[in-house]
Amino acid sequence: RCVKLFVFYTRIFFVIIMGIGSKNKHKFLISIMMILIYGPLIRGATTLAGLHVAWQSHLSGIICGVTMALMIIRKKRKL
Repeated sequence: RCVKLFVFYTRIFFVIIMGIGSKNKHKFLISIMMILIYGPLIRGATTLAGLHVAWQSHLSGIICGVTMALMIIRKKRKL
């Protein structure tokens, strides 16, 4: 279960950051919509998630998704 949530958080935040870093208006708007829809997920990556929630895997997913997106954005801008 933790692995599935890790992958879910990674994908969601990867898409959000890629959309924000994109010069395409449609991708940017989609990422803003995803923030509005999935924004409350950030609570699951903190200690506010509850006593029996493995928030560390959620936070790791966010960090990985954001890191991968930033690496790709930087690589594209260098080209």
